[in-house]
Amino acid sequence: PNPCHDLLTVEITTPTDAKVCLSIYNTLGEQLLVRPVFETNKIDVDLSLFAKGIYTYSLSTKEKLIKTGMFVKQ
Repeated sequence: PNPCHDLLTVEITTPTDAKVCLSIYNTLGEQLLVRPVFETNKIDVDLSLFAKGIYTYSLSTKEKLIKTGMFVKQ
């Protein structure tokens, strides 16, 4: 759900055999987290150490961008 508190769940709806990475950015465009996604259709991210604010995320492979989104950490 958006806004979220300490846990963000991102679902991957595009099937791919390639290695997928989740990246999270702050409003300045600084990359705060990069995490590989291992053979699953969703990933849970612990946001307890993130400050309150607005963030964006992207799921991508080396070849293409799969999904982007935005969330508010409360």
